[in-house]
Amino acid sequence: MDNIQERRERVYPGGLGRTSAYLGRPAPTLVRGSGYYVWDSEGVQKIDLNNNFTTLLHGHAHPEVTAAATRALEAGACFGLPNPKEVAHAESLLSRVPWCDQVRYTNSGTEAVMTAVRMARALTRRDRVLGLSSSYHGTGEALLPMQGTIAGVPQGVTDDVLLVAPNDADELRAMFSLHGGEIAAIVLDMMPMNAGGRPLNPQFVATAATLARQHGALVIVDEVISFRLHVQGFANAVYDLYPDLLVTGKSIGGGLPMGAILGRRDVMTILDSSKPGALFHGGTFTGNPVSMSAGLVAMNLFHADEVGRLNELGERLRAGLTEGGQVSGWTANGYGSVVRLNSRDQNPARRMRDLFWIAFEEGIALAPSGTLCVSTPMNDEVIDTLIERLACCFHKIDSGA
Repeated sequence: MDNIQERRERVYPGGLGRTSAYLGRPAPTLVRGSGYYVWDSEGVQKIDLNNNFTTLLHGHAHPEVTAAATRALEAGACFGLPNPKEVAHAESLLSRVPWCDQVRYTNSGTEAVMTAVRMARALTRRDRVLGLSSSYHGTGEALLPMQGTIAGVPQGVTDDVLLVAPNDADELRAMFSLHGGEIAAIVLDMMPMNAGGRPLNPQFVATAATLARQHGALVIVDEVISFRLHVQGFANAVYDLYPDLLVTGKSIGGGLPMGAILGRRDVMTILDSSKPGALFHGGTFTGNPVSMSAGLVAMNLFHADEVGRLNELGERLRAGLTEGGQVSGWTANGYGSVVRLNSRDQNPARRMRDLFWIAFEEGIALAPSGTLCVSTPMNDEVIDTLIERLACCFHKIDSGA
């Protein structure tokens, strides 16, 4: 056990600062990143397919993003009043989603989805929220039951969370038939990673939107991950969906903390403090100029041509992993630049952890969950290297190596 691991064990429960890094045994420590590479505490270089859980569009330490964040930090890290950087970021973000009129920022995707749910409840004066089973929307109490986590969540909260299986339109209709007048919003992830990373059926999505509007419920789309898949977001580009509230984060922050809620003016007005009954929303670091500066540059670098190129790389990776992993019981789902590896093993989580360790030895840093993504510094040669190395990993894990 190296010194940093000993220190982690002393200061963190289980030696980890977040559950999502659990790997069954002490996780590696990463000390540096550049482009599509990271280095561990022993100085060994790895190709990063985690990218901090799909956050890093441009890989690590992109010079233009880093320079923008540095300039902003030197001018003052954060203020208690509005700053011009947040306005510039908002203008750029809204220009990508012209059917949304306004935006409000948070420090994470979790906060953004939590706030969107509160907005829906305040606007409709209803308590219940409908979601898809096995969908992860962050660690808010009203969100955790959607992925099946109820430890520490009050029973009264879980009672207000209704669930249907992804793509089960009959179950969806039945739920609205029973509880339509009680539902404040339906929360949709168009490609729920915890449910296998398969994009939702377009007919199911259309049915969900129609039922929600018939019953006076809002449609909230969680694009914290999937916003990177198209300039205007995945739901609008692929499903022609215009949700009441669009939630995003991760990729719009340039590697720094950020979440955002976008919507029409008539919905966003619930956050207008000048109006009676406005919803309170705060955040010490919300809209800070460092995150906003980094995020603005990251978005500007991710124009339509680059979005398309990155999606092509992701499709190349997915096809290669599908071919290389099918004999060993692995599938590669997802869309564009985001790939979800799944195992058909009886204990898929343990199998994924085993794959992580074998891949790490082969010079690849995966995500413990199996949700992977490519970054703009990558090219066809890098993708082919990844496919070749991971095929070896599938063989090793299949042979019990």
